[in-house]
Amino acid sequence: MPPLMDPDSGPPKPPSRSRHGVPMSPAAIKAIADRADRREPYRHEVLRKMIKEEAIALQAVVDEILALAVEKRSEIGGTVNWGDLLCLDVEVSLLDGIVTVTVEGAAPEAVELCRFVSEELARRGYSGIAVRTEW
Repeated sequence: MPPLMDPDSGPPKPPSRSRHGVPMSPAAIKAIADRADRREPYRHEVLRKMIKEEAIALQAVVDEILALAVEKRSEIGGTVNWGDLLCLDVEVSLLDGIVTVTVEGAAPEAVELCRFVSEELARRGYSGIAVRTEW
């Protein structure tokens, strides 16, 4: 896997040789560069959309929602450790830009808790956030 790119350094240079060490034709090099140029602006956009401070703020919002879920636990089914819920991580996919929050303290199949958190996030202006649970 190539190293992560500095967002300010521009798109990576296309290789002059294939991964097998065979020299590449100018047409092949141009095709790789063209393909990379089309992908790079999108990746930069995703990276700019979610910075660390925004991820920390989203994590705090999810923790608030989890506190609300504890209060409403009689309405939420599934295998959940109600005394130990927390937002463990916030991830952004570089491939499609989907933001996923990981909630620790519930079974991976706790879909009702995932739905509750997702709907409450949308109500608070964070639509399109995926929610995953794990022990």
